Amino acid sequence: MLKNNKSKIDDSSVKGVVDFEIQTLEITLFVGSLVSLFSTIGNFFLDLNAQLILTTAIGTVIYSFLYVFYRLFGVNEWLKWITTIASLILLDFIWVYNHGYDGPILYIYLIFIIFLAFVWDKKQLFILMTFVAINIPTFYYIDVYHPELIPVYDSEIARMLDVNIGFGIAVFSVFIYIFYAKRSLQEETRKAKMSDDLKTRFLLNMSHEIRTPLNVISGYSSVIANEDITPEERKKFSQYISSNSVYLSRLVDDIIDLSRIETNQLLIEKEYIDLYDFFDEQRSRFYEELDMLNYRTISLEFEYPPVDIIINTDRVRLNQIIRNLFSNAVKYTDVGVVSFGCEVKDLEVVFYMKDMGKGIKEENFDFIFQRFTKIEDDEQSVVRGAGLGLFLVKNMIAELNGRVWVESEYGKGSVFYFTIPYIHDNLVFEKYMK
Repeated sequence: MLKNNKSKIDDSSVKGVVDFEIQTLEITLFVGSLVSLFSTIGNFFLDLNAQLILTTAIGTVIYSFLYVFYRLFGVNEWLKWITTIASLILLDFIWVYNHGYDGPILYIYLIFIIFLAFVWDKKQLFILMTFVAINIPTFYYIDVYHPELIPVYDSEIARMLDVNIGFGIAVFSVFIYIFYAKRSLQEETRKAKMSDDLKTRFLLNMSHEIRTPLNVISGYSSVIANEDITPEERKKFSQYISSNSVYLSRLVDDIIDLSRIETNQLLIEKEYIDLYDFFDEQRSRFYEELDMLNYRTISLEFEYPPVDIIINTDRVRLNQIIRNLFSNAVKYTDVGVVSFGCEVKDLEVVFYMKDMGKGIKEENFDFIFQRFTKIEDDEQSVVRGAGLGLFLVKNMIAELNGRVWVESEYGKGSVFYFTIPYIHDNLVFEKYMK
């Protein structure tokens, strides 16, 4: 039953837009590597002093190493500090060896200041800018009152070439920073507009989703009190009231869980669960729900786990995950079989929920896990739902240290998979059984 995880949803997708400071740091390390390399080559051909050539060569090594480190391990606060301090030290050496104020040092300092403004904020930025503000006058003092410490250019032509190259590097770097800042702003604006559109769509959808069961409950509550209706009609109307009450209660629960997820307040309380007994509970619940919803054209199939499989997870959240997946499966299956089961694979329990509905197009695999989204290919066949179920499923599974993905062939049904870690320890199992 289990298939390769070809369409697995990347967990990193749960994080959203890439942080602008991280993006700026990546750009700085990459551009710094290139600029230091070309500066080393340029300084060599301009026949500038050996100390300057060595300094820019060291800069090439440092920025290249930090860039590779970033690509391998990501960014953290230490990487930002190391980049900042290394850049400041290199600037000081370049100031001395690249002819002080006669060289392009102020252009290079301009790049460094933009980097600080984009990467740091508040207290750290204030401290660093204060240090820069002290640093520049200090070297100005050295340049004016101790010129013997600063090397001079061999010719005016060499000085002009070096200054113009420095100016060109500064223009290029500033352009890169502005370009990415503009692109980031456009992306944030697009995301904000999309968020507003989603909220508007959500509110309109909620108005319909809440009003519909309330109207059913209100309407049939008055009808059921009528003495002229038959017992069969009273039973049928009672089922309508019960199913819509359950739907309304679950909708409220989903909205509350959405709020908890978005404010990082979703509580996870793990316990040891015998998976075989848990499947018995799910089987009973599934049949009760089919009976309550009067889905007579759907049958169920179960693939039970092996005995003695114990998982340590949140029972309430796991029930919510399975309930949402089952609810989707029966909503989109008019006639056919809904299958639920699991297998143990690579120290994980891999659950699946298979339906015989209309299926999902591959380009929508990521889209369906976003909040407030529903895919309605046929406007004449609208399925009830707020577009929250799969969003909650994905985030709850992530909180339980699992993964979720979907496999589907459009027109032939879908299979949703998710994983939960399990305990492979006889001592724990024996303790649980006691």
